[in-house]
Amino acid sequence: MASKLEILDEYVTGKGKYGVFLILISGFYYMF
Repeated sequence: MASKLEILDEYVTGKGKYGVFLILISGFYYMF
């Protein structure tokens, strides 16, 4: 999970627009 957070952080800093979308997707992954 830690590596996924690092990748997510890179996407957020690199691409703000897609960052929010990826956060929503990661939220579903954490629920399951």
